[in-house]
Amino acid sequence: MSLKRMKYTLTSLLLILFSALTIAQAHWESMVLESDTWKYLAATSEPPTNWYQPGFNDAAWKSGQGGLGYGDNDDVTIVTACNSLYIRKQIVLPDVNIVEDLLLDIDYDDAFVLYINGVECARSSNITGTLPAYNATITTDREAQMYSGGNPERYQLKPS
Repeated sequence: MSLKRMKYTLTSLLLILFSALTIAQAHWESMVLESDTWKYLAATSEPPTNWYQPGFNDAAWKSGQGGLGYGDNDDVTIVTACNSLYIRKQIVLPDVNIVEDLLLDIDYDDAFVLYINGVECARSSNITGTLPAYNATITTDREAQMYSGGNPERYQLKPS
């Protein structure tokens, strides 16, 4: 089964921030929302080898609001039919030392791999291989869950 529809709907990438007050108080903040604008490439061939690195120039990629995808009427931005959908989002933190914990809540079909600053941080269990090819196959099919009342998957990430 090929990655015909690799749609990502990040509901939130959360982090705990501590205030600069004398007594630190933890709070949650969403860094990424489903409704954010994303840079994307609907790939029908291999993307540039450094597409997941922070310095990659994605100016030629299209932009669109999340959820990105095609074919099942639950998408905000409809993309061209493709084997894989590569998406990018730049996030700037004023001080990475204030991050204690990162959580990824993600709803997707069919599979995903998440890189932060060029380092793999999470992937669905149905895709194998280091830097999976644009036409990689998945071991099991998966449909997005939230549009039909389900919940996203949660991953705890290690801040780097």
